[in-house]
Amino acid sequence: DETAAQAEIRAVVENDPGRVTRDIVNGEGLANFGSDDVTRWMQKHITHPDEWKPMTDAVLRDPRARIAVLSSITEQPLYTTIEQKELSEKYVALVERMMTEQDPTYNRELLERAADEEEAVMRQRDPAFTYSDEQRVACHAAASHRYTALEAVAGAGKTASQAIMNRYMQKLGRHTHGFSTAQRAAEVLQKESGISAINEARADTLRTHAGVEMVQPHSFNILEEGSMISLRAAYTLLKRVDEQGGSAIKIGGRAQLTSIEAGDPFSIDIHASVKAHRHIKLTKVYRQEGPEVLWLRD
Repeated sequence: DETAAQAEIRAVVENDPGRVTRDIVNGEGLANFGSDDVTRWMQKHITHPDEWKPMTDAVLRDPRARIAVLSSITEQPLYTTIEQKELSEKYVALVERMMTEQDPTYNRELLERAADEEEAVMRQRDPAFTYSDEQRVACHAAASHRYTALEAVAGAGKTASQAIMNRYMQKLGRHTHGFSTAQRAAEVLQKESGISAINEARADTLRTHAGVEMVQPHSFNILEEGSMISLRAAYTLLKRVDEQGGSAIKIGGRAQLTSIEAGDPFSIDIHASVKAHRHIKLTKVYRQEGPEVLWLRD
């Protein structure tokens, strides 16, 4: 009955206060939370209002909840779990290091040749086709360093331009593979660039349970829809790229899609790229051009 159910919830909170914070971070996808978020958890599970605040205070004070204070200068303190804070710190350190490490195989002339060849292929379908200076600069950024974050607006040709990188890596004898948070996006990447691609979660499952390694040694790895990936998944994938001696580019748009789980690794990427003076953006829209779709842009 309800009385027994309420007693069970109280017992769970009293015996394992970390259950509340884990639910908030993992279930609700909040990397940072305040006391109000803890109270809302209580409101969902406990019917008596007079118990909400004391139980919230008890969770926030209990060391077993493994809470870390992120900021105390806001009106209400911001918290996170200790695990999430440690994961964030490890990811920041990895990103900042790989963003400043040069790729020893970088060859400017070879990349320009690959871009010209890929452009010629595209012109067979569309005689007016050309890769923009922005797209070529983005490819050079990805080729010259071990990790690059590419921020782009919708329709800027960020996925299609990776065909240049695929051709370039083939000339270097390096494997290229694509990852995405959604299988549909992986299929689009493969169709538009000719790059073999897979859902990131499936790739992790294959490696963990079947021993199939998708990140090849010294490979170039593309993470599409990178603004959607969780902090834990982003760290796991980039760490594997680093261990394999490879390089990677994460492609996303903060205005388009946001992280579906706790953490915001793409914002960390962008902050690190600005700090390293390597902030790369595609701003010119191609998809919405032409008289047939002008009304969409008005």
